[in-house]
Amino acid sequence: CKSVSRATLKRLPMYYRYLLDLQRVGDKNISSAKIAIDMDLSPIQVRKDLACVSSIAGKPKTGFDVDELIKDISKFLVLLYHLLSNVFSKVLNISPLLTIL
Repeated sequence: CKSVSRATLKRLPMYYRYLLDLQRVGDKNISSAKIAIDMDLSPIQVRKDLACVSSIAGKPKTGFDVDELIKDISKFLVLLYHLLSNVFSKVLNISPLLTIL
């Protein structure tokens, strides 16, 4: 994935919360088709979104490893937060304020 669309960026926190719920109930793997059904998306869109941020690919019959997807999405969102914080702090000169948020 060369770039991440705004639409994908908006969906990532939803995937993250969804996966955390799966993890809480003990699910280890999830298919893109199941994610798509539960989140009212297409399986192709789910696979494309996750390919942009994940170091793993879904496996036939097994799907994606829930723990790994959580880690990958979390790392991506944290990196994005730091990048945006850095940009805003330079543009608006408000870095102390951002560290509080």
